[in-house]
Amino acid sequence: MSGSKKRESGFLVGHILRYVQMYAPKFKQCIVFTTYDRSTKGFYPAAFVLCTSRRYEMYFHAIRLILDATDYAMDPEFTYCDLEAGLIRAIREHFPDTSPIACLFHFKQACWRKMKKYRILEKECNIAMKQGVLDMLTVIPQEKVKKKVMAWVKSKIEDKCELAGIKYSEIKWGHYWKYFNRTWIIIFPPNLWNVAPFTRDLLSRTNNPVERFNHEMNGFY
Repeated sequence: MSGSKKRESGFLVGHILRYVQMYAPKFKQCIVFTTYDRSTKGFYPAAFVLCTSRRYEMYFHAIRLILDATDYAMDPEFTYCDLEAGLIRAIREHFPDTSPIACLFHFKQACWRKMKKYRILEKECNIAMKQGVLDMLTVIPQEKVKKKVMAWVKSKIEDKCELAGIKYSEIKWGHYWKYFNRTWIIIFPPNLWNVAPFTRDLLSRTNNPVERFNHEMNGFY
């Protein structure tokens, strides 16, 4: 845990589910706290916490346990985490000077699922999820996301559908963009999932290291 005390370190928060479901069914999840150390450019699983819920209070106390183990000396530069309001709130309360950054993979996954919920054709969804379309919202200046780039992305999807000979589902996309504004502008504002202010050497843009570790752990069971 000593590496977690450095300012140049980062924290990645992930979850292991399969092991918990099989061997500890009374618990909802196991939170994995993985630390990133700039000096060695390595990722190190630092702590595992079994949790009985996925609520803010649980996340708050889980992080407090980690702080206890490090004598409250932790000062991470950034924290990667899933898009859970309770988890983000707990991170901000314990580390007010830390930048919480949500996982890009989970952001895109949530967007894809909502497109499918609104019954948007898969061909249209594939166009939206291609590199350089919807994901542009994660890399342009945050202040431009709502005012300029959302309109650009909308027109980009429509234009690409036309070029591909696919009828654009205008009404369904209208419902989707209302959801996007409500969820990704108001509830989870761009400063949580847009990485424009950060340099490329900040770290991986997603939770890939901890997700890979979780996948390997789950693979044992």
